[in-house]
Amino acid sequence: MLLLKMCLSFSIFEKVIIMKMSEVAFVLKYTISVWGAQETDRGTSHEILQSKHANDKAGKFIKNLLGGDVRELKDIQKFAASFRLRIKNMTVPLSHGSSLFPIVQTKKVCSFVKTSISEFNELVSALELAYPEIIERAKEQSQDLYEEGQCPPWGIVRRKFEFTYMVEPLPQSNGFDQQYALDDSEELKQDFEKKMEGIFEKGEASLKGRLINKAQGTRRMLALYEGKSGQLSKRSFNSTTEEIKLIRELNMRDNGDINLWANKLQIIVEVPAADYRQNEDLRSTTVDSLDIMLREMGAESTVELILA
Repeated sequence: MLLLKMCLSFSIFEKVIIMKMSEVAFVLKYTISVWGAQETDRGTSHEILQSKHANDKAGKFIKNLLGGDVRELKDIQKFAASFRLRIKNMTVPLSHGSSLFPIVQTKKVCSFVKTSISEFNELVSALELAYPEIIERAKEQSQDLYEEGQCPPWGIVRRKFEFTYMVEPLPQSNGFDQQYALDDSEELKQDFEKKMEGIFEKGEASLKGRLINKAQGTRRMLALYEGKSGQLSKRSFNSTTEEIKLIRELNMRDNGDINLWANKLQIIVEVPAADYRQNEDLRSTTVDSLDIMLREMGAESTVELILA
């Protein structure tokens, strides 16, 4: 199964047949760590357990050092989770913090990781700027739970945020080559290519379906807009932009139709939501464009259902 997943990123059109995994795959190793801003408060734990007449092992009190949720820290935590999910979609998990990816995708994978590191550092810098105010707020929110010095100096906190990566060859003695080595018989090669073609087609059909769903959702927002608060929000458009970005990354064979439809939808959602809210003609012409696009994608029946 691992071999089949790796093959999704290799060109079947060029008749590439995998003979050794070590010849076509690199290993991505990465570390992304985020400060949890929590610790066990032994004193408070003891007080609670004693007041409840409970055994010392019955529980413990975990203190939030920052006194509650902090938006800047939450943003970093969400980003780290998102990165792990995205890299999982782009590669094949090998072990914790380690993934396989095809050599031909090296530039794409490395570019994504480098950009992610820059975004991660920007979020950490935002937390640094807000940190003095966060400490003061923690004192107010924690009240008697707050202990002087419970929030470490920024220099110590900064070292708890780490994002590094390394790309290296897959060792020849990796175990995959012997386990998944392919016979060089023409019949097996043809059978392999046929199976790979089926996997590609299934994957591209899934990507097309995701584009259709986003196009339908965008059309619905534009067609049914009635000036109500929350309709045609910037957040909805940003969500579509993120989905389009992911679809492009997963379009391993660079399918021209998928790229074309993704570009058309991207142009539509790049228009500020406020412009659509203020301009009825713009909404109408965009709905027409989406109808045409959906018909091109073979979604006529769905379009008719929406119009009804």
